Amino acid sequence: MEEEDLAPQMVDQRGLPETPDGGNEGWFAFGMESEAIIGDPEEIVAIIEAFGVVKLGEMKIHDHIVRKAFDGNSMLTVGCEKGEELDWASYWTDHLDKIRLNSSKSAAEAGWNEIITVEAHVMRIKRGAGPPGTGILQPVLVRWQHGKTPISVFGLPAVHAIINYKWERWAKKALLAEFILFLCWLGSYLTFLMSFRYEDLSSTCPHWREHIDSSELHDVGRLPTISLLCAVAFMSPFLIVELNTLYSYRLSWLTQFWNLIDMGTYALTLVALVVYLMSWGVCDVWFSILLGIQCILMVAKIQYFSRVFATSKGSFGDFLMVVIADVRWFLMFMFLTMIAFGMSFSIIYRHDKKLAEEDPQKFSLDPAFKNLWTSLVSMYCFMLGGFDVKLFYMGSNELVSVSFFLLFESVMAVMLLNLLIAIMTDSYSKVMEDEQLWILCSKAQIIDELETTLPKFITKRWNPSYVQILKVGPGKNVSLDSLWNRLDLAEGHLVGVTEEVLGKLQNFRVDALQKLQAISKAVDEFPH
Repeated sequence: MEEEDLAPQMVDQRGLPETPDGGNEGWFAFGMESEAIIGDPEEIVAIIEAFGVVKLGEMKIHDHIVRKAFDGNSMLTVGCEKGEELDWASYWTDHLDKIRLNSSKSAAEAGWNEIITVEAHVMRIKRGAGPPGTGILQPVLVRWQHGKTPISVFGLPAVHAIINYKWERWAKKALLAEFILFLCWLGSYLTFLMSFRYEDLSSTCPHWREHIDSSELHDVGRLPTISLLCAVAFMSPFLIVELNTLYSYRLSWLTQFWNLIDMGTYALTLVALVVYLMSWGVCDVWFSILLGIQCILMVAKIQYFSRVFATSKGSFGDFLMVVIADVRWFLMFMFLTMIAFGMSFSIIYRHDKKLAEEDPQKFSLDPAFKNLWTSLVSMYCFMLGGFDVKLFYMGSNELVSVSFFLLFESVMAVMLLNLLIAIMTDSYSKVMEDEQLWILCSKAQIIDELETTLPKFITKRWNPSYVQILKVGPGKNVSLDSLWNRLDLAEGHLVGVTEEVLGKLQNFRVDALQKLQAISKAVDEFPH
């Protein structure tokens, strides 16, 4: 490679970190086996944080080569059987030289071209990127799932490097193949649902026998059976992955909410197959409800695939669980308030129920407060603004019912509901600060699930002894152009945030005015 493209700086920065007592001899030798680390689960995170990665040196390179090599990632990782003894400068020079030769010349000449400092690192834990049982990724996941480490553990250099290497090396392609398989599963199941609309489970004859014995069988009759069998076939690899993960994680597998949801999805698919083919006198209504639930769960599983991409803003399901955990007590208070008002309205209108039973022609009872269940549903609709004020003038206790309604709307719709929105917005903003860590966590989970399922003769090609790392170093020289660019970006971001806040305030103002007008209208219509 030409000297102006790469100018390695042989900076020796491989010294061992010092221990708290000021020494490092015997504390952590380079190339220490990963088995020795994962054997001490209480100290694994501290060891990885302190001794997981060591810096080898720096080199300078043109920015167009960095853009081509890194391809939008924060680091470049390759597997290697050599660790610290590797001639890192020659190794990375040859690796980047191939990328430079493959990149277009126009890309190098377009726009400003500057020299960027990149840093070479190596993971010091031998076989740390190994499969479950050998590598350090699964123990870190287990400790995070048990709540013993924060989400920031996936941002540790060694853990981040392992995730990046495996994801770019093979896991991204495997996930794409898995997603195509899931689309086939989803398409087959939706085909079954559309064709099932014309089926009748009241027949005692199994559908498979009916389809075989019928001499007047049409293609439409075969479609539900074939599509459901295809759905089960496409689902089988996912079920195998889940069972292998369950075997690997044991009881800790049950601590993950989405694992239980996935297992419920598989179980419902198998139940649908058995019930539909055998027609064992199952209630058609309940079977239809189960199919509807299954459809919702399968569409929700798309989050499993989208959570690893930055454009999806992480996993909606994971973020939702975190936000709900932050506001759970506030939600409980709102729910109890709804129950209290629902019971109050149910008791207030119980006299109207008696009058309607005695003289149904003269008195009529609105179903909104017929019993406690309908009262709770009505309270939920009232909270969201779905109400008819005429309802409160139809009862025998107009003054009390209108007073309770005004009190409920003031407390729930005007105060508590807007407070809930504000709290959830603040909680979501805090979660989004760790968006990249959540994406890394999702990638680690997918990698681990695939590694526990794929045969060892396949995964052994992706388990090097060491991982070599190349990342962009921090800028040391202040550029006036970069300062102006940062100022423009900051100004644009500030304008965007200001417009967003003003829009939310305007929406809140309009919503509050509408609700106040509705309450004012209800008060004006009340007979004096």
